[in-house]
Amino acid sequence: MLPLGHLLLAAARLGAFYMDRRNLILGLISCSSFGVWRADAWPLVTRQQSQRENAAPHHHTASARTRSGAPTITIQEPDITRPVRIPVDIRVRFQAAADARIAVNSLHVRYGFLGIDITRRILAHARPTPSGMFVGGAELPRGRHRVTIQIADDMGRVGSRSFEFTVV
Repeated sequence: MLPLGHLLLAAARLGAFYMDRRNLILGLISCSSFGVWRADAWPLVTRQQSQRENAAPHHHTASARTRSGAPTITIQEPDITRPVRIPVDIRVRFQAAADARIAVNSLHVRYGFLGIDITRRILAHARPTPSGMFVGGAELPRGRHRVTIQIADDMGRVGSRSFEFTVV
């Protein structure tokens, strides 16, 4: 039979093991809940695409004139007035005129001044609806980024919105 001191020491070690295991599990749950550890993050833009974009000349041109009654696109996320951390969530709202409906299959998303088509990449991670779209967990290299979203209505009128943000 073991002396009482040995039994107490063994129980304390076993309790510490269970406590450490519980803390590890709780830590992993916390990380996943607060976005510290995101296994579902995916590359919206590759480092090579970003480098190509940064090397290209950036001519700020006046945006194309929007046809009267074209859908409007509102950027709800990210907050483009301040630097953004990765992974980036993008939430947009589409609004058609009273006499029309959004044609979801007309969605086009382009990256940068070069207009790299990233529509397929977006559609692999989002399901646009007539009211908008949410894209979660996008990875982008640090730096300045520009995204242009286009959507049409069932009357063929195309709305477009470009927005820029900085990833830190």
